Amino acid sequence: MTGQPAEVLGLSGRGRLAAGNFADIAIFDPDAFTDRATLFEPSVPASGMMHVLVNGVLTLSHGRLTGERRGAVLRPR
Repeated sequence: MTGQPAEVLGLSGRGRLAAGNFADIAIFDPDAFTDRATLFEPSVPASGMMHVLVNGVLTLSHGRLTGERRGAVLRPR
């Protein structure tokens, strides 16, 4: 689902779970998922979101932010 768009955009090392790639993974409960962010609090995690890894680093654990921020702006190469 994400491999082909990453390839089309020229984002090497993205879009597929493979050794050496950047790991962006979201684990959530689809039955409990609800967006809670607002215009004034855009960083509030969605309910039902359990774990998020960004570039292989755990940024959300058991529904709570860890304080780690490893994201980056991606530009085609």
